[in-house]
Amino acid sequence: MTEAWIPECEDQETLDSIDRGIRDAKAGRFVTSEEARRLVAQWIAELAARKPR
Repeated sequence: MTEAWIPECEDQETLDSIDRGIRDAKAGRFVTSEEARRLVAQWIAELAARKPR
């Protein structure tokens, strides 16, 4: 792999997370933006429906 310029502000944990995300996407482990929107809306609705503790 070609080395890329890495900004000083990015820590190794962030860079590792980006690398994992790229590997997951290449392996087909992702959801479409439409599916992500649907999931987020579902999660918000579920949280809103919860009774206060």
